[in-house]
Amino acid sequence: MPRAKRPYRYDLHALYTQNFLGAKSDTAVAEHLGTCKLRATFAVCGQETWRAGTDAITQDGLTFVGVGPARQDGRGSAGVSITLSHLASSAWDRANREKHDDLGSRLLGIRLEV
Repeated sequence: MPRAKRPYRYDLHALYTQNFLGAKSDTAVAEHLGTCKLRATFAVCGQETWRAGTDAITQDGLTFVGVGPARQDGRGSAGVSITLSHLASSAWDRANREKHDDLGSRLLGIRLEV
């Protein structure tokens, strides 16, 4: 007797990467977070944010985590980020917001507990 087909259950998570070509202002980050919400992304890894220092900005449940050089001169350079959806932000919270931002201005790691 053939076995009845059951639908498989799995989660699809949209992961993206983006070259910011500069997201120095909080307004640019806010616009990025709005776009991520509209596109229903799980996470976005960003390069060339040109932001100084480390920061974590939360808006409407989404979180932008960034790291860059201690100081930016002129146009800016380097800087990376990870943008987390509400679901990914919750997973980061469960991992006690573990973040590795001491590896330079071009490398950032976070741990998610899903």
